[in-house]
Amino acid sequence: MERPPLLAIEIASPSTRQYDRTRKKQIYGDFGIPDYWIVGPDPNKPELTAFQLKNGWYEEDIHAAGDDTFTAKRPFPVAFSPASLVSLGR
Repeated sequence: MERPPLLAIEIASPSTRQYDRTRKKQIYGDFGIPDYWIVGPDPNKPELTAFQLKNGWYEEDIHAAGDDTFTAKRPFPVAFSPASLVSLGR
């Protein structure tokens, strides 16, 4: 039997936003992926939302936008800002 990954990360686009937040969450949850993050890569409004699988459903755990710090303890400790994900190195 295959084991699910600890984390799935999606890079959202306007055309898949609804699908990522509904059907993909259901598919990943059914497979047992404990953590699911969605990155909104809009350079003017970058954001990241983390969900945790609890009782068969994903619940929003962390949301950060722009220069706010996204800090997660699971599935591993990490901290960064969504803006750093879309930085052009300037």
